[in-house]
Amino acid sequence: VKHREGLIVGSACEAGELYQALVRSAPEEEIARLVNFYDYLEIQPLGNNEFMLRDEKSTVKSLEDLKELNRRIIRMGDALGKPVCATCDVHFLNPEDEVYRRILMAGQNFSDADRQAPLYLRTTEEMLKEFEYLGPDKAEEVVITNTRRIADMCDRIAPVRPDKCPPVIADSDETLRKICYDRAYEMYGENLPEVVVERLERELNSIISNGFAVMYIIAQKLVWKSVEDGYLVGSRGSVGSSFVAFLAGITEVNSLSPHYRCPHCFYYDFDSEGRYMDDLKIWHNDPQVAFPFLDRAFKGCHELLRLGEYKSARTILDKICRLGFQVAEAEDTEDFVDDSPYTIADAEAEQKLSMGKREIGYDWLQALLMERGDAVEMGFAREFLAILQSKLCQELNLSDFGGLISASLLDCMEGILQAEIVEIDASLAEFSSETQYWQERHLLEGKRARDRHLLLDIHKKCKKQEKEAPHPTPDSLLDASWKEIRELLRTLSYERFIDDQLEIDEVWEICQDLIRRGRFEEEDWRIRKKILREMVSHSYYHDYGCYDPVKELADKLYITDAETLEFAELLDECGSYPREAADLYRQYGRRDKYVQYLEMHLERSSREYVELIQCYCEDGMEDEARKVAEQGLKQCGDDLTELFIFLLKDAKACKEKERYQKIYASATRRKKVDIAKVNQAVTDP
Repeated sequence: VKHREGLIVGSACEAGELYQALVRSAPEEEIARLVNFYDYLEIQPLGNNEFMLRDEKSTVKSLEDLKELNRRIIRMGDALGKPVCATCDVHFLNPEDEVYRRILMAGQNFSDADRQAPLYLRTTEEMLKEFEYLGPDKAEEVVITNTRRIADMCDRIAPVRPDKCPPVIADSDETLRKICYDRAYEMYGENLPEVVVERLERELNSIISNGFAVMYIIAQKLVWKSVEDGYLVGSRGSVGSSFVAFLAGITEVNSLSPHYRCPHCFYYDFDSEGRYMDDLKIWHNDPQVAFPFLDRAFKGCHELLRLGEYKSARTILDKICRLGFQVAEAEDTEDFVDDSPYTIADAEAEQKLSMGKREIGYDWLQALLMERGDAVEMGFAREFLAILQSKLCQELNLSDFGGLISASLLDCMEGILQAEIVEIDASLAEFSSETQYWQERHLLEGKRARDRHLLLDIHKKCKKQEKEAPHPTPDSLLDASWKEIRELLRTLSYERFIDDQLEIDEVWEICQDLIRRGRFEEEDWRIRKKILREMVSHSYYHDYGCYDPVKELADKLYITDAETLEFAELLDECGSYPREAADLYRQYGRRDKYVQYLEMHLERSSREYVELIQCYCEDGMEDEARKVAEQGLKQCGDDLTELFIFLLKDAKACKEKERYQKIYASATRRKKVDIAKVNQAVTDP
């Protein structure tokens, strides 16, 4: 045999030519020739070849025949000087792993796929027991002695080299370092920040010293080529934590801590709390460069407010909304230099911001209100009015904030505005002529007009809203308790870690006291609904560690069917609990809403498909139900049993034998189908 040198050849299992020659009673000369070809002979446990007993054409009829075949191989090995080894013919590691081989054989249409031979890795003790019919000495020889002898004949070799064996690209170390530093200079200027140099050197030293520079260069070439050809490349996983990968253009994620950098003057600030904005008007005299950054800041604050991060949003908005830019002119210009600052309102008017000044101003004032709560103090009222009277907030009114402003706070603001109007009237009366101090007069008249407008807004709209709003009765224990809970939750929002906080225990205690007391039907539904809205919009304060007590209290606040349906609408509006809302709609008579939910949520779960099919069938819409079931077979990612049962019953009812057979054949091939349950369902009368 060509290339025989260096190989040790065994006679294999029952499928080998030696075993097959014995089974068909080949001549002794042929058998001797085959034995001489091999370096060692093999025998296997009886269970491995027991399948031969089930073959009517086989000459092997009993276990004793299988034993005699193994004895004959041993006798031939002894006669011709060939060691005989007992092998497991391993196809899987453990006995229970036979299911995988069963699946593979079933896919290849083996009729006996469900009757697997025990082709697992046996222990030495198990093998000795398998061959005890040979006698203890011979069993030990074939199981232990000869197998070790063959193992000792084998050299120790590694199929792959022990080192990393990376590909080789000339000068990849220097190339990677140059690409990274060129990009760093391009982003941060010639004088690189210390944090950039430190991080870059730490990563480069680790990458280069471990021989991974070439891997980065390969990735860099692939990404650059893809981008050059117009293909978008996205990154995921740990590559986003590598600053070298970012500078090399492999990932778009800058893994340094959040910071600001100017692409024009290379100003940078790694102050994570955003204090660099205090000096923004000093180092930046060019609004064209500053406002793209501020635009992103406004949109970020809007998202913070949506997430309930009022304190962070207020801190940032207080800084950037008060900024004014003194636009510098060239030294040799002959144009008139405008000393007035360039403000956020000016930028919005020139469409330099994607958000309107009304939206920005509303976010600013909303953050102020939500962060300060219901505090009734003259200083807060003056601060709020000062912002409301600023150029940025000229389009806003107090009535725009609805119930966020309490009645007592409105009273304070009303008093302040009345006093300001009296003071302005007195100042205007001191001017002796219309032309005297015309600029001052113009400013005062404008302020007085704004104050009168706000005062009128308080009288006409805010007071009306206050009258229409649900007022808690003096003895409303629920409203008083909820205010107490809200204060505890507000305290928790400032805690760095929420676990094991005393405030959580207090929330538990208050909720349990309310539940034990009961009598929620005595509370005004408008109050209960307002509290439920807060609970749902904050996901029952899950992030505060208070989900369980708040959810338990929420379940007690809606009592009648009408209240339950209104609560379902709250869940629906929130968008985080569509399934819960749908279940309530179904239980309390809003079947149309329930069906609408099912139609909009046909995704990977079969539950919605099955329920929608039931609804369609109840309404006599069998065609639509059939389409939903067929869609579910294509899109569902879980159990498909109920969908197949419906389609089979439908085909059976329509007497469509061919469609029935196709559907059933498909069911038998699908993994996520309980075929026994299907059989039972379609055979039941």
